[in-house]
Parts: sequence; structure tokens; C-alpha cells
Amino acid sequence: MPKMEFKGEVFHDALKKQENLNIGSDVYFRKQWKLGTILKLLSCRHYLIGYEDQSFKRHINQLRPVKERPEATVLKDPRVPGMTTNGVLLSNEMTPQTITPCCGPVWCSTVRPGSTRCPGRLQTRLRRASGHKSREDVNDEDRAGCPSTSTTDEKINEVEKMILANRRITVREVAEDLNISIGSCHSISINDLGMRLVAAKFVPKLLNCDQKQHRMNIANEMLDSVRDDPNLLQRVITGDEAWVYGYDVETKSQSSQWKLPHEPRLKKVRQVRSNVKVFLTVFFDCRGVVHHEFLPQGRTVNKEYYLQVMRNLREAISQKRLDLWKNKNWLLHHDNAPAHTSLLVRDFLAKNNTLMMPQPPYSPDLAP
Repeated sequence: MPKMEFKGEVFHDALKKQENLNIGSDVYFRKQWKLGTILKLLSCRHYLIGYEDQSFKRHINQLRPVKERPEATVLKDPRVPGMTTNGVLLSNEMTPQTITPCCGPVWCSTVRPGSTRCPGRLQTRLRRASGHKSREDVNDEDRAGCPSTSTTDEKINEVEKMILANRRITVREVAEDLNISIGSCHSISINDLGMRLVAAKFVPKLLNCDQKQHRMNIANEMLDSVRDDPNLLQRVITGDEAWVYGYDVETKSQSSQWKLPHEPRLKKVRQVRSNVKVFLTVFFDCRGVVHHEFLPQGRTVNKEYYLQVMRNLREAISQKRLDLWKNKNWLLHHDNAPAHTSLLVRDFLAKNNTLMMPQPPYSPDLAP
């Protein structure tokens, strides 16, 4: 249905001629002034209006006949630029014919630029109290707001000094000492100072200066060797030991499953690591496993056992890596375990002209 908009003042006087409002006639009623049909006369002043399968009870002052479409004339007030005689403030892009009052001439006093509707009564009262007639811009002015007493430069400097003096101090302790909230202290430390509370990283061992220098020298030596011979890593056979268990316990992420909303949450029994385990020694290169051995029950890894492992490794290389065995240019790499660096094992490797790749202490990340 067509929507009717009244321009200018809204007529608040009651319709005097009730014979124009008959049952079945179309009228404009006060629901953003929409066109409806009179269904029933409830009293001398109240009517039941039908609109889109709904019914509304309206007073006679809230009805307008279709044939009466009065358009009030809004005159400009010559005393105030941009002000009308009924107190409506016009913007530069508006004319008196483009204003649609929403609450009558008593409350319609200001109109936002770019809008065709008037503000509410409370907003109009506030603007009248602030003397809006002396200004043409009805937008809110910028204001500083409530001043902050915690995020000042002095507080930021004090928080920074306390944190630098004690790196393990908590946010609560800083907030209590400076008499500020925990949220403000947290915001200062993260947003203003750019700090984060992190945990220390676990490492196998903290190296001293000599060990760090030795690690750097070996790393530079290995880099120089790779630059001189790009195929160096293809000739390296690396060995290591590890315990192998009968089964591996699933982690929480590995045991996760999809479920529907109506299904219950899955449960599983807490598992422990298997008591069945064997000690495995394995040697491998870039092409795969060269040799592996399991430690017999009741024995320990000592220099005699590792010497026998070295003999078995040489036999495996002679059978599985014929090119490396004929050229005798393969390199052995293992860590610095006591059994690996024993005098007995070193003499055996020296007699057989086995090339060794150096390994700095406590540096498993440098293994090829």
C-alpha cells in the first residue's frame, strides 16, 4: 500500500466531520502514517483499523481521510538564518518542504544534516538547553571524556621500572603497589610497554663460553666441508640408540574423534607406558637404514658391546653400500657417549681408517 508522509506540522486537532469516517472507507492512521481500512466503530472517538491482516485501535485524532491530505507550509524565520518559524533548524541541503516532523511543532526543534526526520524529545531538550540556536551544526562536538588516572606517563614509567627490576613480578603485585586496577596494569604492560610474560625454554644443558665456542668452530668446519663437497652428506652414516616400547600411548590429540551434538562425550582409560621394552641401536644414511641391533637381555651398552656393533656395521656397509665400501670414503657420525668415545673403540676405528665427523658436546641438533 502507498505510504503517506506529512510535510511540515502534524495536524493535532480532531476531525470535526465524522461522517467522512465510515466503515469500509480508507484512511491514513498513525503507524508511520500508513493507509488502512476502517473495520469497526468502537466508540464515538475510537475506530478499529485493518492493515495487512492486522487490526489497530486508533483515536480520531490519529486518523486522516484519504481525500484530506493537508500539507502545512513551513515558513522561514527571518530573525535566525536557517531557522523556521516553528523552531525547526534546517541544514544547508534542506528546504522547508523536505522535513517530516515526527513529534509535532512543540518538540521538533533540530534536524540532523542529511536526515529528513526530527530527533527525539530528550535530545531536543538537551540541544535547546545548550543554546543550539546560535550554531548551525547540530552534530555532537568532540570532548575529552573522563580523564584517565591510571594510564598516565608517570604510571607507565613506574610499571616499567618495577618490571625491569623484578622480571618475575606478577600483575597483581604491580597493581597493588601502584594502587591501580589489574586491568589497567595488564593493559599498560602489554599495549603500552609491549611486554609479554613467557616461560623459560627447557634445554638439555646450559653451555659455557668454551663449549659455545667449540660448537661454533665445529659448525663452521662442517659448513666449509659441505661447500667444498656438495655430496658430503650423502656419504655420512649416522648412528643413535633409543628405547623401543611394546606399544605407544596415544596422546589426547591422537585419540580425538568427531561426534554429533546429541552424542555423549567419549571416554578412555588412562594408559601407562608398556613395561616391555628393548634397547635399539640403528645406523642410517640418506638412503635408509644400514644396520640395526637390539641389546640382548641382561647386557649393558659398554665399550665391548659397542666394539662388536662397529664390526657388524662394517659388514653391513660392505653388503648394502658397495660404492661407499669400495671407495672407503664414508663418514661415521655418532654422539659423545662414553661407550662411543672409549679408547678401545677409537683404536678400532683408527686401525680401519674410518673417517669420523666431529660432534660438539650437548648438541643433538647438529646431527645430519
